[in-house]
Amino acid sequence: MMNCVANGHEIVALANLKPSAVSGQDELDSYMYQTVGHDAIDLYSECMALPLYRREISGSSVSQGADYQLTQDDEVEDLLELLKDVQHEQFDAHICGEGGEFETFTLDCPIFVKRIVIDKMELVIHSDDAVAVVAYMKITKAHTEDKGSNEVHMSAEVCRRLLANPMSDTIEDQPRDQT
Repeated sequence: MMNCVANGHEIVALANLKPSAVSGQDELDSYMYQTVGHDAIDLYSECMALPLYRREISGSSVSQGADYQLTQDDEVEDLLELLKDVQHEQFDAHICGEGGEFETFTLDCPIFVKRIVIDKMELVIHSDDAVAVVAYMKITKAHTEDKGSNEVHMSAEVCRRLLANPMSDTIEDQPRDQT
């Protein structure tokens, strides 16, 4: 999301696909989507003071080829329907993500007006494979809290400078535009 802001986009809404409530699963092992952390994703909406649109994943990975075509009951169609919902509510929406898949759950970042605090979590073993155990963190209780007055909401220019040199310790270390 910081890349979106740094590249001049205004984030007007958040969208998330989640496991179906009837599935009883947190991690779907989807071909397209990471679902871990979905149970606390609503806190991003509060942290960014933006609306959140959600939809359950009802399809499965029917089409797995390199050239995707409209495919009935494919999980990609769930994303299309979610984005149609967002576009219906928001004008000029733009889609962005982490290469199409979100695998992290951010607790705080410069574009948040609040931070997320995890109060309780549990480790869930998704696959107890002898070679490589697959586990994920399930957030069972979390809340948001206001940031201190010294914690500044960053502008697009500051985001660009931080992204250009992520190893820098301070904003002052970032190169300044000479324009």
